[in-house]
Amino acid sequence: MQLPDDLVLSSLARVSRLHYPILSLVSKTFRSLTSSPELYQNRYLLSRTENCLYVCLQFPTEPNLRWFTLCRKPDKITNQICKKRKKKKKETSWQCNVLAPVQIHNSPSVEWSNLVAVGHKLYAVSDAPSSSNVFFLDCRMHTWREKILLLSIHWRVSWSNSETDGWEKVDGLEGLPKFSRYSNVKLVNCGGKLVVFWDKYVPAPGGYKEKMIWCADISLEMRGSEEVWGKVEWFDAVLKVPKSYKFVYAKAATL
Repeated sequence: MQLPDDLVLSSLARVSRLHYPILSLVSKTFRSLTSSPELYQNRYLLSRTENCLYVCLQFPTEPNLRWFTLCRKPDKITNQICKKRKKKKKETSWQCNVLAPVQIHNSPSVEWSNLVAVGHKLYAVSDAPSSSNVFFLDCRMHTWREKILLLSIHWRVSWSNSETDGWEKVDGLEGLPKFSRYSNVKLVNCGGKLVVFWDKYVPAPGGYKEKMIWCADISLEMRGSEEVWGKVEWFDAVLKVPKSYKFVYAKAATL
């Protein structure tokens, strides 16, 4: 017996967006529903929208940019050492986060200097002279679209703290690995949390080393009027990359 699409959509709308790349592999129907406008309309009506991270990378042997989204990977078995109880290695089932590739359609040929997130759209900010054409990435459909405006728009993008207009020190952060001096580090605001991306070399079979992008999710808390404390919720190796890759953008869209 096949469930009606409306019932499936209602159920999918209640599931975290992190699981959609995996659910899309279940069947052609699920693949279609997880990318349908009706699903995201249901998520909005049910107040189930959430912030989703998109990462844009440039690989040395590929002319086009590569896009990824942070998603949940199925359970896997890994060996972990329980240091507190000093037990031997044991097998534990756990879930981790990964950067899953996303196919982006109709990529514009113009270059842009930054991306600005507005809801479920990532607007391309260009340093070129003002134009009536504005490109944006629709993160629901994973398609670039062009919007024609009657008035020219001058974009100005800046990062600041709304109260102090500057950077603040974040205390705490127990459990966050130390970065090497050569690590490429990116910080992203995702729904009030601080998401940190960095890369480092890790041992690989055959005595070689491979470069991995790592990610940490940090919740923030104000203690008093000046102290900002960070708690590391999780950190994982999320993607293997070429040694000479370029980290282009990381933005959070609301879906």
